[in-house]
Amino acid sequence: MARKKRIALACCLCIAAAGAFGNDGLVVNYGGGIEPLETAEISIEREDLDISYDGEKRLWRVEVSFLLRNPGSENVRADIAFINHGVIDRRYSGDIVGFRTWINDRETGYRYEKKEGQAAEDDPSPVSYTEFFVSPVTFQPGLTRVSHAYATFGSIGWGPGRFGMGYTLLTARKWAGPIRQFNLTVSVPPNSVFLGDFLGEYPGFEPYGDWKLDGEEKYGNLYIRSGGIQFTARNWMPERDLWFELYDWDWYRSYYAVFDRENWGKPEYNMPRVSFLDLQTKELTPQDLEKYDARDLRILRNGIYALHGYDFADWGLKAYFGRFLWYKANPDFSEDELTGLERANVALIAEEERKKQQ
Repeated sequence: MARKKRIALACCLCIAAAGAFGNDGLVVNYGGGIEPLETAEISIEREDLDISYDGEKRLWRVEVSFLLRNPGSENVRADIAFINHGVIDRRYSGDIVGFRTWINDRETGYRYEKKEGQAAEDDPSPVSYTEFFVSPVTFQPGLTRVSHAYATFGSIGWGPGRFGMGYTLLTARKWAGPIRQFNLTVSVPPNSVFLGDFLGEYPGFEPYGDWKLDGEEKYGNLYIRSGGIQFTARNWMPERDLWFELYDWDWYRSYYAVFDRENWGKPEYNMPRVSFLDLQTKELTPQDLEKYDARDLRILRNGIYALHGYDFADWGLKAYFGRFLWYKANPDFSEDELTGLERANVALIAEEERKKQQ
């Protein structure tokens, strides 16, 4: 005789950060993983989670597949609910986009519901809501595969270059036993920066592709020129949910001035600074450069070449730009890579440099 249960797949996005609803935090949606509403005898044999970013549409895309084991001798019939918790914000929609579900590799329909919550009077966060995508499934003795694919805008913070993504993993604790095999791949946009000790917070997580770490033994900012994060484990029970904040290439270049940490706080630098982003996107003026001496101007001028990977023969310049996460020597560098604006800035800086040398 088949037994019927309701099982919630709280597979919503955990797009969170510390102080999530504060002025300097990320607007939040959260969820993820699969969660039974009743005591589960069914276990997760395997979970394959693939998260990637669609830069053209500015959407995070998620594909997740669960291989679930029913150890009994009877079918277990259940309604499986994929749940997305989100917030209503005028800047974007946290709704799931293009949701699809498969059971044993056959696409299955679902019933959709959306319920709005209400923020407390003393809570400045936007009104919350919950989306439900409900499908019936029969767990036969042995293995059943349940898969989902969907997209979401993700979350936003105090700047256009800051955004986040995540996935709830702790729901795995509500199933019978650990996840026998867990595989995660997160593909991030080119030139992304994880600020803080991301790798230290998630033991076993490893970057892949073309990357560089600011610090030793996995402590410090992680810059990924291309690639992402991957993780695999056997008999694994999550200790925390997955979430991360990313900063894009424009933000990173604008945040770090050419003359960085050692000069912060010095009186002569407490005026508008020239950032690496300025070197590539702003038509500089003599007024932008007047505070710099000839040595500084030489570094500024070469900063434009460093951004293109110029392989400096001068050991001083090589060491200076080598401190920045993004710098990577390119033996195939060509002057043709410089834009007209960059050439104009090189010429202006060189002229001001000559004046200071007189």
